[in-house]
Amino acid sequence: MDEYLCINDVFTAEQKRGFENLPVKGETYTLKEEVKSTIDNKIGLVFYELPNPSHPNAQEYSFRPSRFVKVDKTKRQTELVEEKELVYVEKSK
Repeated sequence: MDEYLCINDVFTAEQKRGFENLPVKGETYTLKEEVKSTIDNKIGLVFYELPNPSHPNAQEYSFRPSRFVKVDKTKRQTELVEEKELVYVEKSK
C-alpha cells in the first residue's frame, strides 16, 4: 500500500467545510484510493486514517495531491539501516 507524507496542513475555513478529519503536517497516511473530483475534474486522495463523510454524490471527501509527497519505503529503510550502522560504529570505538 502506498504511503504519503503530509507537507501542507494549512486549510482555509472554506476548505475545512465538510471534513471531519484533516491531515497533519509530518504525519504519514495510507492511500485508500484516488478519486476524480466531480466538481473540477481534478484528482483527489482518500486515506484510511482520515475517514470523512461523502459528498451528496456519494464520493468521500478527498485531498489534493499537492499537500503530500509519496513515501519511498526503500529509501526510508535504507536511511534507517545507515543510521543504525553509524550508531554501531560509534559505539565500537
